[in-house]
Amino acid sequence: MATLNLSITGTEWVGSQPTLWDEALWEVSTRLSISDQLAGDERSGAAIIEKFDLTKKAGQTVTFTVVDPLIGEPVSGRTTLEGNEEDTNTTTVSVTVTHYRHGTATDELSQVIDIFGRQWEAKAATMIGDWFARRKDDDWLNQTLNTDTIQTLYAGNATSRANIQPGAYLLPNELRRLAMAAERRGAEPIKTFKTIKSTFPMYCALMSEVDYYNLVNDNNFRQDVRLAEVRGGDNPAIAGRINMYQGLLILRQSSVIAGTGFNGSYLRPEARLRTALTAAATTISIGPATQKTGVDYGKYFSQTGSAQLLLVDSEIISYTGAAATDPSNTGWATVSRAAGGSVAATHAAAALITQNNLGKVMVFGKNVTMRAWALRPRRKHQERDYEFEQGIAIQWIYGLVSKQWSDSTVANAVVMETYSTNPSTV
Repeated sequence: MATLNLSITGTEWVGSQPTLWDEALWEVSTRLSISDQLAGDERSGAAIIEKFDLTKKAGQTVTFTVVDPLIGEPVSGRTTLEGNEEDTNTTTVSVTVTHYRHGTATDELSQVIDIFGRQWEAKAATMIGDWFARRKDDDWLNQTLNTDTIQTLYAGNATSRANIQPGAYLLPNELRRLAMAAERRGAEPIKTFKTIKSTFPMYCALMSEVDYYNLVNDNNFRQDVRLAEVRGGDNPAIAGRINMYQGLLILRQSSVIAGTGFNGSYLRPEARLRTALTAAATTISIGPATQKTGVDYGKYFSQTGSAQLLLVDSEIISYTGAAATDPSNTGWATVSRAAGGSVAATHAAAALITQNNLGKVMVFGKNVTMRAWALRPRRKHQERDYEFEQGIAIQWIYGLVSKQWSDSTVANAVVMETYSTNPSTV
């Protein structure tokens, strides 16, 4: 006898109309997602250009057309313009879309249904919306910073990641250098400010909470902000919410999801030791004491290249990155201890692990990424064993790719790698 019951009546659930539930989830994820706040259609000049083509299926491509600026010479005098016009050139970007699903489930023995009752589905929409916001941001940053090739600078005038020295923080001069690099790359500004005699581009600068902390606690930075704004409690230096500096709109992304044991971001890879690490161990386990199935606790760490570095307390540990295996969802199978002249030591469970204090700060303009949708998030509902088990899920079809220059690098963004040390013992 079949045990799957998919029936549902109009009065059984709050928000049982799929379109209302879908819109609620979309609203939650859009409000919480940084990338969604930067998105717009092909005419918007947004950083992320979105296109909805609901006729496409998974595995098919959605095509974007970006108009290139005019750069030709004019005719003069009686020279005929007809036939000498500059062509309107366009750049075509094709995005392959992929089908995804994610959901959450519970049963009547848990306290979840007792707490939320018939509001469980509405609560699930909020939970999934929050998750989906983070997923969209992760996908965007992973595509821009890792999948595609982006022009990279290194703080402290280092020539590579391996040469970044302690103390090479994100400081005002480094932020200005990064903005100049974006302008010199020809990145299209989000907006252009015009004065009587000059024009100045405006870009966005996206950073982790640690790089933001290092920046706003620099004395020169704080003094600039104090002098630039009116005195009083609304002064950003006092309020602690500084979001504009020398033509850069400052955006901040947190690297910690509270209460989950899941840490890090593509701007600042980090995790925590699941168990204590002895001085002789060559395997590292990460995540909380009780790991959740299907969670990739090592997803933000580099999975390519030899001699990648980790930092645990004051010990540097090296490993060779390998996609899906080092690190895996739960840690590193093989590491080399006491790298870089450090000393192998014992480390307690829950000790912080970073990519040797690596931080990334991205400055970008408009038309950075093309994001194609073939299916907006759609609700899926499942009941089993006479409604004893209940599950809520979403499915969607989308894909991303960066606009690129002729050298196959990201066109409208640059990144700086910094020394992003943890500001406390937490």
